[in-house]
Amino acid sequence: MWIDVTNAAGTRYGSGPIITATNWTQAAKLDAAGEFYFSMPASDPQAALLAQRRVVHCYEAVDGVATEIGAGVIAKVEVSPDAPTMLRVSGPDLLAELANRTIPSLTVCEQALTYLTENVDTGQWTGSVRWISNRYGTTFDVDLPEAHDAIVDSGGEALTLWNEGDPNIEWLYVGCDARFDYVRATISDVYLETNRAETTLIVQYFNGDGWSNVPDLVDGTSALEMGHYATMRQTGNITFTRPADWTRVEPTEQAGSWFWVRMAVSPGEATDEFVLREAAVYADVPTQDGVNQIMAYAPDTWTRTGYPETTSAKYLELAGESVLAALRALSEQGGQDVGGTPVREHFILGTGRAIEWLDAFEDSGLRAVQGIAGAEPATGTCLVTSLKRTEDTSETVTRVYPTSNDGITLHLTTRAAPAGYTLSTADGYLQHDAGAAAYGRIEAAPRWTDIQSQQSDSWYEHPAMVADAVFDRALEYLRTHGTAQEFYSLEVAGAPVTLGPGQTIRVSYHEYVDGYHAVSIDDDLYILGTRARVDADGVRLVGLEVATVDRLPETDAGMVVGAIRDSRRTAAATGNIVTQRMVETPVAGNVAITGGTIDGVSIGSNVPGAGVFTGLNVLGNIAVGGTVDGVDVSAHAADPAAHHAPVTVGNTGL
Repeated sequence: MWIDVTNAAGTRYGSGPIITATNWTQAAKLDAAGEFYFSMPASDPQAALLAQRRVVHCYEAVDGVATEIGAGVIAKVEVSPDAPTMLRVSGPDLLAELANRTIPSLTVCEQALTYLTENVDTGQWTGSVRWISNRYGTTFDVDLPEAHDAIVDSGGEALTLWNEGDPNIEWLYVGCDARFDYVRATISDVYLETNRAETTLIVQYFNGDGWSNVPDLVDGTSALEMGHYATMRQTGNITFTRPADWTRVEPTEQAGSWFWVRMAVSPGEATDEFVLREAAVYADVPTQDGVNQIMAYAPDTWTRTGYPETTSAKYLELAGESVLAALRALSEQGGQDVGGTPVREHFILGTGRAIEWLDAFEDSGLRAVQGIAGAEPATGTCLVTSLKRTEDTSETVTRVYPTSNDGITLHLTTRAAPAGYTLSTADGYLQHDAGAAAYGRIEAAPRWTDIQSQQSDSWYEHPAMVADAVFDRALEYLRTHGTAQEFYSLEVAGAPVTLGPGQTIRVSYHEYVDGYHAVSIDDDLYILGTRARVDADGVRLVGLEVATVDRLPETDAGMVVGAIRDSRRTAAATGNIVTQRMVETPVAGNVAITGGTIDGVSIGSNVPGAGVFTGLNVLGNIAVGGTVDGVDVSAHAADPAAHHAPVTVGNTGL
């Protein structure tokens, strides 16, 4: 055995390796950094190389080949004044380097072509396409339904664009419930249904005060026609850089409030009549590329790209987390496969400085059986020489009322509960049925601070994405906490060193105490951690951490760290979290609000869905016409005694 001391880039320190180490122990964990420790004589001059934050690599000749047994970052060097005086060097494995890199801000999502049709899950329209023209004082606002029906091969809407100078302009409006990156305009492939006239496209967005040209415009519909360029001549993408100050606007009452872009031609130009078959947008959606997005923040000595897609798409908002914590959050997010089965993916330290993303546990094909130290295990088995069992029902939760960091609940989810679970969108809970039957209702109300709306002014699309992400996390939480789980620490002999976290092993172990069957195990268990040791007897696996569930047990330290992180993120959240829960309170009767805005949001034909308004700050007067829960507010303002007896001294009716 020998040990190299290097920096993070792999440059070796000293004149050679450490060859006096008497042992090395390497512990690997699932979804977390492992640890190492080794011992060596303090008298070895090479001990001077053991500075904190340096990296140590342990090698052993296995079948004549130099093989790295483990590596880690030096965190502690302890002196044991024995004879001889020894040093004990310890620290985390290389995954700790990912704990030292912070992600300032990352929205785990991607952009995808989105049709502006009715969303069957939310029951709301995703967006709209309209032709709005001002002809010498008369405004025409025409819906173009066949230009946003997701049918691209036929149909469409015939229109023209002309510009005689402001305000006499014909505009094509394309709007969505959330900001987007480009418009995909599908133009008829019939020549006479395209524009042939020389024209240049203008695209504008609303910045809160007025209309501005979008930055970095590229018109993919423009094509060369008889020596000049014509917009809307061909199908193409109209791309631009998403403006940071883009706000919702209601250009006309009929058009409704969306994130609009509007398109016209340059002053003095006009198109031929052309057929717009479809207008779609490139909008934010949950992504399966979360591993690569997170690993992009890893140190440049790590493999940062080329990782596989996750089984299900994820929607997270990360700010201030380490790369390691972000990977853990991505794993805990869970989800469902195409068949609706709950799934969770995991990661371990891979070869060198890379992670290995696991979409499923692999069967090791090994059986761990009860035995004694020194015995020779049969082929395909290893011996369990010692066992410690922990069964803690204090972690059991059978029903959750979860919320996102900005207070969105399960009321808006579009998910359906798989078999074995009960979802109540009305009451905002998800229940583990078997757990509830076995233990009764054990409730929790977690707030997951890495889930919140990536566009807080989206009324329908992003709130539904947030609620679905909350559901996915709740489902994963109940899957692993809904019933009591058992965790085992095993001392083993004869196990191959290739055994590792992310595999399963069959464990058969029985122990009797005074005739009582105290321990009875005969089951396939998840390997959550391993412990390998190198010493004078060679390399061998000496310990396993296994469980009936694929998660690490909760620890006090982990809960404290999580609470601090959640507190920090909750303090930074926008919106009034308390009033966000008010969407759960039903209102009897009718509340009629005519016209006006709330916090800049127009109230009219395009009213936001339930759960959209997260807070209401009022300055000045609110004029209300009609009644609120049967009370005529105007009459009450004029006469305080209109609806109840006024409070007076000696009023015994109170």
